[in-house]
Amino acid sequence: RKDNTGSYLKQLVIGSEGTLGIITKLTIACPPLPASENVAFLACESFDDVLKLFKEAKKNLGEILSAYEFLDSACVEVLTKWTGVTTPLESEAPFYVLIETAGSNAEHDEQKLYGFLERTMEDGLVVDGTVGSDPSKIKAIWDVRERITEALKHDGYVYKYDISLPLPKLYDMVEDTRKLFEDNDKVTRVVGFGHMGDGNLHLNITGPKFEDEVMSQLEPWLWEWSRDVRGSISAEHGVGFKKRDVLGYSKAPEAIELMATLKKTMDPKGILNPYKLVKVPGQPEHRGQYGNSSALLDRLEFPMTFPEYVWECLCPLVGEVSDPTTVPFCRPTRPLPPPLIWAHTSPIPPTPFIPHPRVFVLPLLARLRSTTQAHATSY
Repeated sequence: RKDNTGSYLKQLVIGSEGTLGIITKLTIACPPLPASENVAFLACESFDDVLKLFKEAKKNLGEILSAYEFLDSACVEVLTKWTGVTTPLESEAPFYVLIETAGSNAEHDEQKLYGFLERTMEDGLVVDGTVGSDPSKIKAIWDVRERITEALKHDGYVYKYDISLPLPKLYDMVEDTRKLFEDNDKVTRVVGFGHMGDGNLHLNITGPKFEDEVMSQLEPWLWEWSRDVRGSISAEHGVGFKKRDVLGYSKAPEAIELMATLKKTMDPKGILNPYKLVKVPGQPEHRGQYGNSSALLDRLEFPMTFPEYVWECLCPLVGEVSDPTTVPFCRPTRPLPPPLIWAHTSPIPPTPFIPHPRVFVLPLLARLRSTTQAHATSY
């Protein structure tokens, strides 16, 4: 319902990554599923054609346009190499576009879509294409877009960036990154794909293994590149620990100061998802016996057992607790090789690393609860 009785405080929580409050109640509006759905996969000769096609799609498809995704030929190359998935088109092209329409009238929607495709092919914006309306073909087309990330994981270490940029500049970043690493054998490939509707670029650089040299070339160069065209260093993946200290490339000092003031006002003790998003004067940057996550990494020694690893990484989150050997799940077990511990081939992560709660902390707490209530309460 409409409510124009002052500041809409709910909006403050959106994007705050849990640093300002806890959701205690949630209301979800569930619209009916669309009765008609179509997906087109199209080939374009240039990124300029991708941009023009997007403009035409918004103009001619209007209310039934529900997705407009782009990917380059490097994405298809790595996808085919590691997953065997190929495009549904007979010809190859430098760029591909996935368009999805969703509406309530199949005949009306198909008429609009096919009319749009006919005009854009006559204008030379599209050089090849196919359309799917049955679930199996729709899934096959979406797989080309959605399995890129899976394929990249098999290509070596992945430097991943989630950036938003003005549409005319979107692919310039990919091309400039390729120039940056031209003839560099520490980089395998540079690929770009993303969501055109909100200017969101997923830039991925792969290499045989993590290299400090590559990382130092990427950062802060990418942040400066994004800042210079008034982009954002994080389009949809958030800030967390990793981007907290480079937030100034996207936000003015006054905005960051205001965010810190809001945090201190709404969470004076700094207990709501602490140390994330923004530094708050008077509140610690990291908790635990090791002071901060960088000091934690300096302490880690390999090989170590999986329970020891969990313990070492959990300590900064829960603070000082008793000797891990007194807790049943922390007793030494068979050592696991580093690749099973880290998500990449580098023996020590290049950046401060805290395990994702879904992967480590939540299963750990579940095991604590099943062991003894006393241990669970202590956490």
